[in-house]
Amino acid sequence: NFFEPEAPFTQKQYDLIIGNPPWESKLTSLAEKYREDRETKSQNRYIAPDNQIALAFLWRAAELSKQTGEICLLMPSKGLLFNRSGTHQNFRSNFLKTYQIKTIINFSASRHGIFKDAVGPGSAIFYTSEQPNETQPILYCTPKPSYSTEDQWQFFIDPQDIAMLPRKEAAENDVIWKVAMWGGSRDYALVKKLMGNSYQSLETLCKKHEWIYAEGVIIGKPQNRTRDASSLVGKPYLEDSRNLPRFVIGERELPIFDMPKIQWPRSKNPKIFEGPHILVKQSPLAGESSFRAALSLGDLVFKDAFVGIHGLDKDIDLLVKCCVVLNSQIPLYFALMSSRKWMVERDELQVKEVYNLPIPLNLVNISVSYDDLKTLALQGNYENIVGELVEKFYGLTEDERILIDDAIDYTLDYFRRKTKSSAVKPTYSSKDGDAFLEQYLHVIRKTLENSFGQSFRPILFSHENVPLRVVALELIEQPRKVNNETVRGKSRDVLHQALTTVSEFLVEQRSPNLFIRRNLRVYIGKIIYVIKPDQRRYWTRANALRDADEIYTDIVETWRVA
Repeated sequence: NFFEPEAPFTQKQYDLIIGNPPWESKLTSLAEKYREDRETKSQNRYIAPDNQIALAFLWRAAELSKQTGEICLLMPSKGLLFNRSGTHQNFRSNFLKTYQIKTIINFSASRHGIFKDAVGPGSAIFYTSEQPNETQPILYCTPKPSYSTEDQWQFFIDPQDIAMLPRKEAAENDVIWKVAMWGGSRDYALVKKLMGNSYQSLETLCKKHEWIYAEGVIIGKPQNRTRDASSLVGKPYLEDSRNLPRFVIGERELPIFDMPKIQWPRSKNPKIFEGPHILVKQSPLAGESSFRAALSLGDLVFKDAFVGIHGLDKDIDLLVKCCVVLNSQIPLYFALMSSRKWMVERDELQVKEVYNLPIPLNLVNISVSYDDLKTLALQGNYENIVGELVEKFYGLTEDERILIDDAIDYTLDYFRRKTKSSAVKPTYSSKDGDAFLEQYLHVIRKTLENSFGQSFRPILFSHENVPLRVVALELIEQPRKVNNETVRGKSRDVLHQALTTVSEFLVEQRSPNLFIRRNLRVYIGKIIYVIKPDQRRYWTRANALRDADEIYTDIVETWRVA
């Protein structure tokens, strides 16, 4: 037993400890005694919150290791990174401040491929029992499946899958683990902004206006339908979660609820089934860029796949505005970057995460009426109209809007639709030419010019039949007016041959199924070359912001060395 205090193996300290502890919320008697002893000796130490025995193994392994010994344990991602209960937050903060955590590899995005029979997603943690060095960041890696048609077991680690997390920030703000899984440092700053005092949560809004909010009914299996639901009989019934329309619900078109007994009729919150009320679908649909929310003026019964929000008749105008906001991209982006279970181990948000969605404080100023809602329900381009109505009330910068658009259009879409996603399409198209790369160049050039206070000339090399694309930015030191047009470089035969050769070296195979894919930046004189695979997900405007930040860091570090 690993927690046996007098076992022979405990009389030594080890250079290397590797293991896969049990993933269950159950402590053995010896593990329970170990927890009691360690928590008594060290105040504010949380050994195994929720009786997660795997977390106790983390502490025990460090005690058995030499100070310079290496430890690698395969842990459940939920307890290690994503559970945000008070005891788990305290555990995570305490553990990160006690030992030198070197690397964490989060396999959650690949859970269905790597750990087919696992009870949940897993992560590998590499650490030593040394005291943490606050100047050294934690290497955090989140490999994604390649979705290759040739081999579904191939996994690529791309540059955007690797983050260097500040140790202090990782210990004190656990939302960073989810943000770094799908975004970057700019996304982290935006998520913290949306969690700040300039916004209110959906739950805060509901409480302020005394709106009633809860999940819908659970019908249950026939043997579990024992509770009285007669008060709901005769009301319109939205049975299928896939049938929720956007913006408004036509109750008269729905079937009638006719079940006098069900498993959970939500008898403590019967008002949620009375109009006016908003319904919010908890699981965003693939291919859609926002949550689905709709306002019903009349009574309506719905299942627990929805959250219902009931307000008074006098609040209809405010309910309308709230409904429009929930149909915008911003709540979905926030959920993508912050939800502890969605896009980690579940395909829908927890109800508390719906309640935490950020809403503008000045919601009342949004100019929209119920008639506008009905018009929006008929619009094919509602995303643009809703964006224009809502985004200015969130006070977003242009760069922040780019982060939101690209996270939903490419990051989320690629995870959901895989090889059918527009994220894997080539950058060049016969219809739009190189417009996609020109957008990338516009953003990276503007960002670099703002950072350095100097002008850059963008250069786009013509499309060739190679797996890579090349762009360049030429520094113009003389303060003069620069033409905003992109210079077209010619891909000569020698460049074509060079790119074909380079592409072979940018992918390194580390195991039969694991590959490291690198992007390339080359600094030659006053010109910066950027070379990446010819897929749109590598050349988004959000990646232009990231690349500009990294180029700035590269150059500043060079200046410091010089």
